Amino acid sequence: MTGRGLRRLEGPRPGPLLAPDAGGAPWLAVVIGVLCFLACLAAMGAAAADRAADGWARQLRGEATVLVRPRADETATVAAARAAETLGGVAGVEEAAALTVDEARALLRPWLGESLADDLPLPMMVTVRLDPTAPASAPTLSRALADAGLDAVVDDHTLWRAGVERSALTLVMLAGAAFLLVAGAAGAAVAYAAEAGVAGARPTL
Repeated sequence: MTGRGLRRLEGPRPGPLLAPDAGGAPWLAVVIGVLCFLACLAAMGAAAADRAADGWARQLRGEATVLVRPRADETATVAAARAAETLGGVAGVEEAAALTVDEARALLRPWLGESLADDLPLPMMVTVRLDPTAPASAPTLSRALADAGLDAVVDDHTLWRAGVERSALTLVMLAGAAFLLVAGAAGAAVAYAAEAGVAGARPTL
């Protein structure tokens, strides 16, 4: 069989994605590459936001703050020390520590400024680190403090955690929507290129 007969049996060889006379082929490839890159960035952004929110929420779930109000017959420092000792013996609590006056001032200084007066009465706070496997609940902590005769308010950061989780969910949804839009645009560009290539090669078939 001659070489011409072999070429006839083999059929036409596959050509480029677009017709040879299509001057926009390189630019279309660049656009598709940029869209794929943006889609990858959106996907990584959604994953990073989800991981960060999970870490923040886990940290908030593992901590609690107690605001102690001293009785008339004891100082605020003594009341905070008693609260820390009481909470340290509660099941589900790993550690409880009373903040000093200087530490409390350091926490309030970003909100009240450097002109924080030395004679300003400050609330005494106790930081509580909870057991991550079986954390004590806020009612349990409040009940233990009440049984010890302490006037205290327990904040288990529920409001903060809900805000973080809600914001993270919004970011993940926005990043997911951006990924779908960019991926859809890239798919449409690929479909257009394929259709244009088939249309350009049709007269030679």
